[in-house]
Amino acid sequence: MGRRLAFLIGNQQFLTESELSSLRGPRNDVTALARLLSDPERGHFDDVKSFFDQPHYEIMPVIEEGLQSARSGDLVLIF
Repeated sequence: MGRRLAFLIGNQQFLTESELSSLRGPRNDVTALARLLSDPERGHFDDVKSFFDQPHYEIMPVIEEGLQSARSGDLVLIF
């Protein structure tokens, strides 16, 4: 069985000019999912990376590195 990698993104805050209201749930959702995936009894994920309110230019290089290192049989989850 290959490696299991997860990249979890939770954005609650948006740029003022977007006129979108802040959200309440993403941080809680990502935190709970990270805990579940990291649990050796249930999730069995080897590496779980969580990102909160970070711009794409900080997240994408980490995801790209994970995808480039993935081999046949690995499972990569992007949420």
